[in-house]
Amino acid sequence: MKIKAIASAEASCPRVATYLLKGFSAYSRNYIRRHFHSIRILKNGLPPPDISCPVVIYLNHASWWDPLVCLHLARKYFGDRRSFAPIDEASLQRYGFFKQLGFYGVEQKSARGAITFLRTTCKLLGSASNMV
Repeated sequence: MKIKAIASAEASCPRVATYLLKGFSAYSRNYIRRHFHSIRILKNGLPPPDISCPVVIYLNHASWWDPLVCLHLARKYFGDRRSFAPIDEASLQRYGFFKQLGFYGVEQKSARGAITFLRTTCKLLGSASNMV
């Protein structure tokens, strides 16, 4: 049960510095425009605008473009919502400013990392009673 106690203590919600998020969003939008021809979404790929439950954007592969694309989509289609994203813990330690953009670290290849990821994600989605 030692893992459970450690994971519980680490499952804190990331903070978002609004001023930094606005600046980084503008940078990301321009960066994506220079490197992508387009980003396409199926007509039925977006939830209705009046949806009141949490929205999860997920991708079927991992790349360093993913956070930039998801940030762009979240700001464009869900600008009135707070956004969060998991990222490799080692990368988060290396690029600490992501902590202020709503990113939270996931320790790869460990049970503790998986438990902490699930607890943090459940907390962010408002399902505190359903935590692991």
